Amino acid sequence: ALGVIQITGTSAALDLNAAITSATSLSVSGVSDLGANVTTSAGGSYGQYYQGHVILSANIILSGGLSNQIIFKYGISDSSAYDLTIQDSRSVDFQQSFNLGNLIIYNTSNVEIDNGGIALSIYTDNLSPVSFKGNITTTNTQFYNSSIEVTGPANATSILTGSLINISSTLSGGFYKNSVAIIGNLYLDGDITGFENITVTDTAGNNTGVVTLDINDSAYATALTIDT
Repeated sequence: ALGVIQITGTSAALDLNAAITSATSLSVSGVSDLGANVTTSAGGSYGQYYQGHVILSANIILSGGLSNQIIFKYGISDSSAYDLTIQDSRSVDFQQSFNLGNLIIYNTSNVEIDNGGIALSIYTDNLSPVSFKGNITTTNTQFYNSSIEVTGPANATSILTGSLINISSTLSGGFYKNSVAIIGNLYLDGDITGFENITVTDTAGNNTGVVTLDINDSAYATALTIDT
C-alpha cells in the first residue's frame, strides 16, 4: 500500500497514466492531468487535495475514503467531454467552476459547488446532498436524488439550466433565502423552502415546457412564477 503522496513546489505537476489504488492521501500543488483513477483511504482533513487546475484525459473515478474530503481548489476541465465520478467520500468541494462530460456522485455525504459549472449531465444518489452557489448548466438532465440547497451569495439569483431538472428531495434557499431560476423542464418530488422567488421557464426563456410538482405538506417560496 502507498502512504501519503505529496507533489509540491512552484512547478509541481501530476501527469497520471496508471491508477493510484491504495494511497493514504494525495496532494498536488500544481496542475493535475488525470488519465487514471485515484483511490485514497485514511482518515484526516483530506483524502485528495488538488491545489492547481485539474485536466481530465480519460473518464475518471475518484474515491476519497468515507472519512476524507476531495478538494478541487481551482477549475476542472477537459477537451473531450470526459466523465468524472466521485464516490465513497466524506465530502467533495468544487471551489471553482468545472467544465465536464457527465458528473456522477455516489455515497458522498456533502457535495459543495462553490462557483457553478457546466456538464453534459449531473447525477447524484440519495446519499449525496448538494449545496451550490452560482449557475449550473447541463446539455441534458440534472438528476438530484438527494436534497439541494442554494447557499448564496446574498441577494443573488442562482440558475439551474438543463433539458430536465429532476429533484427528488428538498429544494431549499439556505441562510440567505435567495431566488432560484429553473431553465428547462422541472420535476420536483419534495419540499420547496426558504426562497424569495422561484422562476421556471423553458430553455427558450418563454414558456415552461413541462412542470411537475409532486409535493405534500410543502413550505413554498414567497413567490413561484411559471412563465407561459
